[in-house]
Amino acid sequence: MARRDGAMYYVIYTGAGMETKTENYIRKMIPQELYVRCFHPMRCLKKKYGGVWKDFYDTLIPGYIFLQSDCIDDFYKEVRKNPKYLNILGKSMEYQSLSFYELNREEEIWLKKLVGTSEEEDIPEEATAEVSQIDFGENDEVIILSGPLKDLKGCIKKLNLHKRVAEVEMSFMGRKTVIFMGIDWIMKPKEEPLT
Repeated sequence: MARRDGAMYYVIYTGAGMETKTENYIRKMIPQELYVRCFHPMRCLKKKYGGVWKDFYDTLIPGYIFLQSDCIDDFYKEVRKNPKYLNILGKSMEYQSLSFYELNREEEIWLKKLVGTSEEEDIPEEATAEVSQIDFGENDEVIILSGPLKDLKGCIKKLNLHKRVAEVEMSFMGRKTVIFMGIDWIMKPKEEPLT
């Protein structure tokens, strides 16, 4: 479905492991005209099995789903009609009510960068942050060869080559948050000196 004019991205806290259940509830119980899409982005990570690095997929930001809507108040009212389902949607501890956080433009842009979507495109429901390929230059300078971290180099706080993970600090829901992204160390062949 194409983006409707005025449709914004919102974050809803669900609790880790409840992302798919919450999305299924929304798709089943909430009229489609009240939202454009709901999803939780995935990330590709590397794990070593039997001495071989293999890809596996995990939730990018555990415990949260993203909703795109141009009528969030009507969406909220519809959810409130089904009180037995309220417990699977996030509650603000401060207000003991459902909390929908609207992504600001900066947060929307970094999320799009992570999942390989341009600023003008909508984030697809099957959004995945792929593994970034890295190498090291002179003086151990990190070189991002490809992947979502290419435009986010300044956000990388730590690399764990043993686990093939980058710690990335981002602004999420108005505060600094660390997320873990998959990396793959690709050693480029060194250039031979000309003789």
